[in-house]
Amino acid sequence: MKSVSVVCDSNGKILAIFGAPPADPESLDLVLGYRPGPGEEVHVVEIPAEFEGKSQIELHTKCRLEVSKGKAKFVPIKGAKKHK
Repeated sequence: MKSVSVVCDSNGKILAIFGAPPADPESLDLVLGYRPGPGEEVHVVEIPAEFEGKSQIELHTKCRLEVSKGKAKFVPIKGAKKHK
């Protein structure tokens, strides 16, 4: 599975997606030129099979992040159209 770097707020709302995760997520600002702001979290997340091949815009608008025990995963937003 492909992984991406995702910036989200404390509610799991996706704020930014970067295609290639850095080897060290703590160095995101150095590698990608992005520094998370107050209340923002950065996670390296695997794209689940149901979303493989979808654009980053679709991930951004149709998903949110669910974070549990420091591990994040994409989950569909309730009411968003299903992917074909």
